[in-house]
Amino acid sequence: MHTPGGYRVSSFLNEIRQQPEALNTLLQFYTRGEGAALLETLQPRNDILLTGMGASFHAAWIASIHLQHLGIAARSIEATDFLNYSHPSLKPGELAIFISQSGNSAEVPPILEKMGNAGLLAITNKPRSPLAQRARWMFPLLAGSENLIASKTYTNSLALLWLMARRLAGDRFAGVRNENELDLLIDLNGQVERIIRHGETYAGAFVEGLGAVERLVFIGHGPHAATARQAAMIMGEWAKHPVLSFSAGGLRHGFIEALSTGTGAVLFASPGIAFPSILALGEELDSYGVRVMYVSNGIVCRKEEIPVQNRKSDEFLSPILDILPIQFYANYLANELEVPPGFLRIQKVIKKL
Repeated sequence: MHTPGGYRVSSFLNEIRQQPEALNTLLQFYTRGEGAALLETLQPRNDILLTGMGASFHAAWIASIHLQHLGIAARSIEATDFLNYSHPSLKPGELAIFISQSGNSAEVPPILEKMGNAGLLAITNKPRSPLAQRARWMFPLLAGSENLIASKTYTNSLALLWLMARRLAGDRFAGVRNENELDLLIDLNGQVERIIRHGETYAGAFVEGLGAVERLVFIGHGPHAATARQAAMIMGEWAKHPVLSFSAGGLRHGFIEALSTGTGAVLFASPGIAFPSILALGEELDSYGVRVMYVSNGIVCRKEEIPVQNRKSDEFLSPILDILPIQFYANYLANELEVPPGFLRIQKVIKKL
């Protein structure tokens, strides 16, 4: 592994490095006092809709799989699809969790008209936004100022939704929740800090392992498929570099035919139910001449370097760790390609449907 030379500090890099502090602020709020009391207002539910756009939707997608794994009938729908197609399916009494960093992007006002405020729970970084004002419940992200692509708001969304899922699941976490959660979250933030410290080295590991490939694809199972899509979006948004993303199962059902020499594949291989499957897929892709790298609990490595898995780790927290080295890699590529910092065609708060 090597550290890329000439690594230029950017505004995005500054926001990346603020993630441990933002996450700590969130955890301090929701594990004590007012925030802990707000979490405890959540009652076990069976029907839950989660919606959002971009990074907010990817967080919703991961949370819906977490809830499904806990036996809850949760579903995630992109906000524009909910607006255009799915809003008639909203059931009486269904909890609708709407995640939006700004609480004021283009889809928010028309969805609020369709939804009203019955059963609406807002997760937002802007407590005075239209979404927050209309919701029955408002859970702040506490990520601080974020002017570029989603970093702090994304990782804070994942952590908050993980806490919420354990309450919405009901009795299965009663009695072990507080002590177990605190240990897991303290350990998590320590890992976030470590990955941030070594972020440039992980960017170098991607460069060394993937080389100058013609095509790049991100792949994962379950919640890690959402991480793959978030990773591809970051590469497009910041490095202006088009990248594909697939679920591992979806890849096997067709697109694997297109992968060969000249392709780089990043497989999200954090511990979990489908861990053996993603390793087997990586071996198969390697046999086709694909250059394969893995991300496992935020560590960028080849297969033989994947660390021994920690039994205390939670599969639905690993997306927080796994997206961090991708942020550094995207920033490195933007520097190498001399991409001007910022947005070319969009803005922080999207105003077009």
